[in-house]
Amino acid sequence: MKLLPLLLMGSGLIVGAYPKFKPQPFDMVNVRFCPETSNTPEALAAMKRQGRNVKDRDFMPQDKAQSYLYQTYCRQGHVMLKSYWEEKQSAIDLSVSPSALVTKTVVNAEKRQDVAFYLLSILLAGAGYSFQNKHYHAFSKSVFSRIKQIENEVILAANNGNRSRQYNREMDNQTWDIKEEVAGLISREAIQNRQVKQALFAEEEFKTHLLHLNLQQSEAQKAIAQNHLDRVKAEKETGKLKHPNAQETRGVEVTDKQLIHALVDALQSHEGGWLWRIIDNQTPLWFIGRQGSSKTWTACSFALVRKYCLGMAVRYLIDEHARGVNWQIWKYLDAQTVTSDIDAMGDIFDAIIANWKLRIEGKNELEEKADIAPEQIIVDEYTALKYEVGEPSEKFYRRHLKDTRKAQSCVIGVTHNDTNSSYPEGTKEQRESGTILIQKFSANGKTPLARVKVVRGLFDDAGNELLEHEGTIPDWFNPHRIYEHFNGKPIEF
Repeated sequence: MKLLPLLLMGSGLIVGAYPKFKPQPFDMVNVRFCPETSNTPEALAAMKRQGRNVKDRDFMPQDKAQSYLYQTYCRQGHVMLKSYWEEKQSAIDLSVSPSALVTKTVVNAEKRQDVAFYLLSILLAGAGYSFQNKHYHAFSKSVFSRIKQIENEVILAANNGNRSRQYNREMDNQTWDIKEEVAGLISREAIQNRQVKQALFAEEEFKTHLLHLNLQQSEAQKAIAQNHLDRVKAEKETGKLKHPNAQETRGVEVTDKQLIHALVDALQSHEGGWLWRIIDNQTPLWFIGRQGSSKTWTACSFALVRKYCLGMAVRYLIDEHARGVNWQIWKYLDAQTVTSDIDAMGDIFDAIIANWKLRIEGKNELEEKADIAPEQIIVDEYTALKYEVGEPSEKFYRRHLKDTRKAQSCVIGVTHNDTNSSYPEGTKEQRESGTILIQKFSANGKTPLARVKVVRGLFDDAGNELLEHEGTIPDWFNPHRIYEHFNGKPIEF
C-alpha cells in the first residue's frame, strides 16, 4: 500500500515519456484536383460575339458542368508524403491554377495515441499524488498522536514517581515518629502538633501558589489591555496617515474628550435623554424580546458606550455563542474574560461573586487594598444558563440584585422573557424594584424594529418611575458605528 503512490507516479512518468522515444510517423497530405468550369454565361456570350455558331442546347449549363468536373476529378484524392508534395510543387511548373489544388494534412492515428498516452500519464500522476497526500496526512496524524501519547506517559510517570516518593517519605516519617514515641524521645501530643503545623503549612503553601496564579492572570490581563491600547493608538495613527482629514473638523483635530462629549450630547438630546439616563446608571440592565429583535446587538451598544464614555472595561462576558455567531458583535468590547463553555460557567459565576466581595471591601484579587475601578459583566441567554448551569447561576442572579452597586460592577443581561420561570424563585419583588428592563421588538422574527419599551427602571427628574415608556433606538446606536466613532470615523449626528 505504501508503494502504490510511487508506482502510480512512476507509471505516469513512463507513459508520458513513451511517445518521445518511439519512432515518429511521417507527415502525409491528401491532394485533390478541383478545377472550376469555364462554361459560364459570360463565356457563352463572348463566343457568340466572336461569331461562333454555338447553340444554347449544345452548351452545358454551369452547374452541371461543375458537377461533372467534381465527380470526375475532385472526389478522389491522392495521399502522398508531405515532403514529396512540397518538393514536386517547387520543381514542376504547374499549368493549372493553384486554387484548383486542394491539400489537406492527414492526421496520423499514432498521433491520437500520443495524446491518449499524455492524458493517461496525467491521470496516473494525479492518482499517485492523491494517494501520497492521503498517506502523508494519515502518517502525520499517527506520528502526532504517538508523540502526544508518549508525552502523556512521561507526565504520568513523573507524577506517579513524585507521588510514590511523597508517599514513601510520609511512611518513613510515620515510622520514625512511632520509633521515637516508643523510645520516649517524643510525646504523642508533640507528634500531633507537628502534623497540624505541617497541614497548616501545606494549606498556606497552596494559598500562596493560588495567589501567584491569580497574580500571573492579572499581569496577563494587564498586558492584554496594554496591547489593546497600543493597537488602538496605532490604528488611529494609521488612520491619520491614510485619511489626513478624517480626524479634523474645520481644521481642528478631534480629541477623545470631544468625541465623548459629542456622543453624550447626542444621547441626551434623543427623545428627552432616556438612553443616557439608563447608560449612566449602575442598576442592573436586562433586555427581553423575541428572536430577531437584536437584543444582543443593543446590549453590546450600551456596554460599548459605557466603556468609552464612562471608562468601564468589560471584565466578564458569559455567552454560549460568544466564540461563534455572536463574536462579530462581542469583538468590539475586547472583554478580559470570555466564557462560552457551559461546564466552566459555574466556576466563573462563583469567581464573580467572590470578586464582588473583595471589591466591596476595597481589595483586589490578591486581597490587597487598592482603588476599585468600575467594570462591566455581560450575561447572554440567561434563561438557558439558569437550567444548564444550575445553582451557581441562580446565586449569581440573587447576589447581583444587591452587591453590584457597592462593588461598582454594572451587569447587563439578555434573556427571552420576563416570566417568573426565567429567574430564580423568590426574586420577583427584588427584580421589579432593582433592575432596568428594556423590551425589543421585531415584526417578522428576522428584522429588528427601532421601537423599544422601557418596561421598568426609568425615572424622570422628580423621581417618578416611567413604566412602559415607549422610545426608539437611533440608527447610529449600534456597536459598529460606536466603535468607528472612537477609531477614526466620527459619527455625524
